[in-house]
Amino acid sequence: MERYDLYNRKGEPLGKKAARNDKLSTGEYFLIVHVWIETAPGEYLIHQRNKPSDPTPYQWATVSGMVAQNEPPARAAVRETKEELGIGFIEADLSLLSRIITENAYNTFAYIYRVRKHVDPSTLVLERDEVRAVDTASLEEILRMVREGDFWDYASLLEKDDYFSLLKGRE
Repeated sequence: MERYDLYNRKGEPLGKKAARNDKLSTGEYFLIVHVWIETAPGEYLIHQRNKPSDPTPYQWATVSGMVAQNEPPARAAVRETKEELGIGFIEADLSLLSRIITENAYNTFAYIYRVRKHVDPSTLVLERDEVRAVDTASLEEILRMVREGDFWDYASLLEKDDYFSLLKGRE
């Protein structure tokens, strides 16, 4: 069973662990990562999820996942990308775009990363339990998919209205 560390509102370790689906107490947070792979300027690798247990099953998304026990967020980003899509890179390839604190059904610190890496979707080795299909899309296409209910609405999920603007124009 996956276990992860718990943190307080300041991001300090609480010295406590939890398992997926454990109910957290007030003031307890866990870490998640999002990895946006920019395959060409303004084009992002996206994938269709294949987990019926997802909050919004079978929608399109970017690489995301929970940070495991004793794992730094950047290492989790590298691990999740390798597990889901078979893409390897090193932590130094990551650019941290933001850290978003969310307090809703899930209390999280979400680390949002971008990697600039040319990837041919046809060459990927997909984790079929998690990923149905892959494609590339521009930010405009992704936003259209969000409006149509075909892509995870990270702005709503993370309570960050300008979430997708993080992908615009940052080096």
